[in-house]
Amino acid sequence: MRYSPKFVYLRGMFKVESGRITSFLYGSIAVFAAGLTGCASIGSPGGGLFDETPPVLKNSDPANGATHVKRQRITMRFDENIKLDNANEKLTVSPPQEKSPIIMSNAKTLTIELGDSLKPNTTYSLDLGNAVQDNNEGNPMDNLALLFSTGDHIDSLQICGYLLNAADLEPITGAYVGIYRVDEGDSVLANGASADSIFLKRPFERAGKTDAYGAFKILGCAPGRYRMYGLVDGNTNYRYDLASEDISFIDTLITPSMDTTRVVLLSFNEGKLNRYLDDCRRPDSVHINVRFAAATRCRGCPSCWPMTASSTPVTCSWPRSIRRATR
Repeated sequence: MRYSPKFVYLRGMFKVESGRITSFLYGSIAVFAAGLTGCASIGSPGGGLFDETPPVLKNSDPANGATHVKRQRITMRFDENIKLDNANEKLTVSPPQEKSPIIMSNAKTLTIELGDSLKPNTTYSLDLGNAVQDNNEGNPMDNLALLFSTGDHIDSLQICGYLLNAADLEPITGAYVGIYRVDEGDSVLANGASADSIFLKRPFERAGKTDAYGAFKILGCAPGRYRMYGLVDGNTNYRYDLASEDISFIDTLITPSMDTTRVVLLSFNEGKLNRYLDDCRRPDSVHINVRFAAATRCRGCPSCWPMTASSTPVTCSWPRSIRRATR
């Protein structure tokens, strides 16, 4: 095919003569491409405002306030993806569980599998505190709690308060505050146990856990009168059985209510130490090295006072005749 000898303008910018693309076309394309490359810059796209909204609980199974619940699996669904912050430490199940619950999160769903079988005709409370956060900014959802019952009604009363250190009035964090229901007779609990020894033998009937400010709340309480104790639980069995555990109590009976009346407990340590002979050696005929597992005193030797528990044995250098005379 032959082209007539004339000039044709391509897109109003490049010219073609006799069907041949002139060198002007190639040069223009090269300059145009270089200009595009020079204008490009690499950078991150600008973002919007930070998300400051915590997750919102959309629904749960069982629902909050549900009755006749039989399943040990609890599912909560939120309006956005979530993550957990020390959920195993912050979750408080009441009545307390002997086996630790299993907590899992996946996208917008939180699942809690209770380790113990559910008791009949009992109100259960699950208090997660601020363990649930949004996945992006970590905004916590405060005071997340769920109540349900295995019977036909919900016990909805509560007891709130603070647990403080008796020595300096600083808040105690991560301690349990629990209650035992008392029968009409002040010295006997509702289950027939002695009120004086129940704290040493049985776990709390209901319990709450203190937050960073020492505040606690015990949910799902039935009407009645209760004895209350605080416990820095060293082995998480909800009873006072270790000498190293700090305790607190109120010498009056507590009645739960619907309001937020605050009870204040002061925590202390009884200073109990299990004393036993840890090591005894006789390096020569006039010396005996004795080491105890707790602080003690050598009754007949003023130079040994006080003998303390340590890795270094304490040497009693007094003659045996004097020690016998001073006992």
